[in-house]
Amino acid sequence: MDFKGKKEDDASTVELWLESTKRVLEQLQCSPVDSLICATSLLKEVAYQWWTTIRRQLRLNRGLGVTP
Repeated sequence: MDFKGKKEDDASTVELWLESTKRVLEQLQCSPVDSLICATSLLKEVAYQWWTTIRRQLRLNRGLGVTP
């Protein structure tokens, strides 16, 4: 189930996506790192743009530079 992060999405849509994603990752017994990689691969459009902005900022804050 992809998540696009559109303005029209209400809290219940976000919760449904999050709970569904968590359930699948737990069933697959993913590590926290693998869970993050898998969950972010499901982000699309606005949600993915948000994630890349957050990731870039975290890397800058850690002094790691910016990488795609």
